[in-house]
Amino acid sequence: MLKTEQINCISFPYESNEEFEISYGYADTKFGEVLIGLLEPNKICFLHFIQNKAAGLNNLKQCWPKAVYTEDSVLATKTVNAIFGKDDGGTMTLCLTGSEFQQSVYKALLKIPFGEQFTYSDVAELLGKPSAVRPVANAVGKNDIAVVIPCHRVISKSGSKFKYRFGSQIKQKLLEYESANDTF
Repeated sequence: MLKTEQINCISFPYESNEEFEISYGYADTKFGEVLIGLLEPNKICFLHFIQNKAAGLNNLKQCWPKAVYTEDSVLATKTVNAIFGKDDGGTMTLCLTGSEFQQSVYKALLKIPFGEQFTYSDVAELLGKPSAVRPVANAVGKNDIAVVIPCHRVISKSGSKFKYRFGSQIKQKLLEYESANDTF
């Protein structure tokens, strides 16, 4: 798994009316199939677990309708292997979208250590905004870069671990794996 020190974050570098290229591809992981979108090698803008390739690609295209898309399975597999620890990925850049607040939530999630779980309240406290629990939860639910931005490590105050954009079974597998291992 990529370590925090291997990850840089930037705001998505294009205006909504600009045309740009996204390379994408599909890869299998021990947790399920993923679709990854890259602005260029090592600049991740999208990583979703998918059940259906066409639906996954449609989700990617809805995020960035102005993009020109090129399938690159070699780059996708190489990047996914780096994320999940099969290869040394060097440094990766995450291209964050959303409001300034949402991006601050994503950066805070990167501080959650591997194998640990934080509540939405914990994340709000990390941000210095203890009353912002609901906006934190909304931002977590909109994360488009799964696993690397570890939204799966956020649980409810009651301890419930089963809300996850990509399905409770995937979240459970990720959390069980992380609690039993030092890294992916």
